[in-house]
Amino acid sequence: VSSNRSSFVRFDFEPDLLNALLGGNLGNALANTLGGLVLGNHSIEVGARNGTSNVASGSSSGGFSTSNIRLVKDAGGLYYVAITPTVTYDRVYIKDVTKALLLGLSNSTKVYYAFYVSGLGDCDPAFVTDFDGSGLTASVLGIGKAGVTDMEGAIDNNPNTSSKVSLGLLGVAGSISQNIYFSSAASNGDDVNVKLSVSKTLADAGILNRISIGVYNGSNLVTSFSDFGLLN
Repeated sequence: VSSNRSSFVRFDFEPDLLNALLGGNLGNALANTLGGLVLGNHSIEVGARNGTSNVASGSSSGGFSTSNIRLVKDAGGLYYVAITPTVTYDRVYIKDVTKALLLGLSNSTKVYYAFYVSGLGDCDPAFVTDFDGSGLTASVLGIGKAGVTDMEGAIDNNPNTSSKVSLGLLGVAGSISQNIYFSSAASNGDDVNVKLSVSKTLADAGILNRISIGVYNGSNLVTSFSDFGLLN
């Protein structure tokens, strides 16, 4: 598989842990709000190899917080790990790891299938999503309710459903981002349409001026928009 092309592995694991890890680099902080969930005692490692050489790897105990190993969710609520090496590769792997502390307990990881997509899409719908954030603590995530909820509502092609991207308490300095991934690259000149909604109170408070939209090719920012002043 060529470099920078993602392979997706559908799997199932401990539900609380998966929901936390959708937060990328917020994964560890989110897990801390779930009542003492320990990321390291039962974990999964995933990655890619070219022959016998590891070219990408990540672990749930590290929060899947790197750009080339991400946990994502599709419109049906299914979980995948997206593996995107920066070099060519010919195999992917998923490893279940249990610490001695949990010996005698039944632990498992269900692995369903793996795939990658080649070629260009024509009006491809969004495939999977996750979220990220910065400047937020575990207490803000737990009590202030910052984060993204119902995230699959942004990609299920249903105009009556939506995700909710929120910093929770407006006094908090930080950012929350929802990332939406397409299964293949767009062609030059294609449009991406994004529908947003905020309450009138927030619009009057100028919250639209704090929103930005970025378009990426892999991890490279192609262009971004942040001036929504015309929307008042």
